[in-house]
Amino acid sequence: MNNTEIKTILIVDDDPDIREYLGELLKRKGFKTHLAAEGKEALEKIQGFHINIILCDIQMPGLNGIQFLKEIHKLHLNTQVIVMTGVYDIDNYNEAIKYETCGYLIKPFSQDELMKSILCAQRNILEKKETSEKALAQIKTGKTKYVIISIFKRITLSALFTLLISTVTLPLIYVFPLSRYLDYGIYDRLQRLENILKDPPRAVNDLVLVLIDDETLREIPQRWPYPRSVFAEAIVNLKKAGPRLIAFDFTFLGRSSPEDDSRLSGVLSRGSPVILSYGIDDKGSVNFYSSLETGSNVESGFANCLQDRDGITRRGLIYLKNTDNPENGFLSWEMQVLRIAKNIDLSTFADHRSFISFEDSMADKWLIPVDPHTSSYPIRMRAAKNDFRRLSFYRAARGLFDPDDIRDKIVLVGISAPLLGDSHTTSIGQLPGIFLKANAFLTLYTRDLLSSIPLKTQSYFVVLGLFPVAASFFFLKNWRRAIVAVIMLAAFFLASYILLVSGYTWNYSVFPGVVVSAYILLILVRRLP
Repeated sequence: MNNTEIKTILIVDDDPDIREYLGELLKRKGFKTHLAAEGKEALEKIQGFHINIILCDIQMPGLNGIQFLKEIHKLHLNTQVIVMTGVYDIDNYNEAIKYETCGYLIKPFSQDELMKSILCAQRNILEKKETSEKALAQIKTGKTKYVIISIFKRITLSALFTLLISTVTLPLIYVFPLSRYLDYGIYDRLQRLENILKDPPRAVNDLVLVLIDDETLREIPQRWPYPRSVFAEAIVNLKKAGPRLIAFDFTFLGRSSPEDDSRLSGVLSRGSPVILSYGIDDKGSVNFYSSLETGSNVESGFANCLQDRDGITRRGLIYLKNTDNPENGFLSWEMQVLRIAKNIDLSTFADHRSFISFEDSMADKWLIPVDPHTSSYPIRMRAAKNDFRRLSFYRAARGLFDPDDIRDKIVLVGISAPLLGDSHTTSIGQLPGIFLKANAFLTLYTRDLLSSIPLKTQSYFVVLGLFPVAASFFFLKNWRRAIVAVIMLAAFFLASYILLVSGYTWNYSVFPGVVVSAYILLILVRRLP
């Protein structure tokens, strides 16, 4: 802005001749003029137009010149006032000076006096504007510096609190007994969510489950456990259809005649491979299926299930070491099924503590991540009951099925009738043992395995996720902090599900435990005097 832009003048005088004269004079000088007969009208003009300079008479009816100056002063405008008066009065002069007038003209005054006063007013306006702009710039600069320093301090405090809380709470959460149950609970819900949202693996079509179900108990006249002749009849019918293998998820209990034992032994030894199961009791004794004499066509594996502390089965076993001969061990039932189904060469089997490795007949190398203490792996509960092809054992024993449904399939024979009590609590609910075993086998068969993220990496994720929660206490107030904590917990569950689907797990209790602990500690710290 320069002098040429300060061109709007308001002339306030109750004498119309003076108003008109000054108006015409200043118009010829290049100014834009507005006229008012008294103070109130002048105030209206000021509110309706952008006025730079005001020429104001002192003696006016109604709102006089001094009162008008008071009202102008209240508005804090960058407007200059030049007072005009017909009689010099020292009191009026002092009053006018108090309200920062820039000129005091005694009527009659010359054009030169008028123009000098207007020029002085223009300069004052320019100086005030420049001073205001400089002051505003300094204020903005100061505010910016203050904001930057304040943000830096808060971020630093947030980072220090994050590291401190993580250092204190992380070790405690890992050893706190209840954290294990929180870990189990979150893991189970993620498994259920995956079971609902994702389709079962395509390899589920390679399996047929032959079930000793309610129909079997109702239609077969003998009581359970059935004579071995009944099993022999079912095996003959199934082998005629040409399955890839048949695996029994139970032992042949009960008394039997030598003739039935001989017949069953012969049936087992001919045709498709058969895998039988046995149990290992708490003392390490083998509860074998029987003293049947079987040929090389029959293998066996232990069917014991590994339960966590809360009594829920989430993991499957690969093998158990032989304490008398550590170089040898007992393969699990599902591992024996995998061995036959994929032609695995047991001579390549090696235990590397954190994973098991072996090769199949095509020289394809398998790596199974396992818990180093139990040689177990997490079971992916991807298939529900209705996802499997099922055949009643009664129909298998009577030959009432389509052979094409069995041809080249992996046939798993197990118990599903609730009356027989072969039921297990799993991460997706209560399941008959055969469905649990089928999922355990599918996990290995499809290599749909879960690897645990290293603790060090988990700690990095915890610290990274905890920082926004800590920062919320230095940047936000009241309920907004809780919203940040909820958002971060929701992000944790989403990330956990994505990782699970991608084949990774971590300790699900750590982040929620640390966030809740941090939230409580930060509330207590903020309340300290």
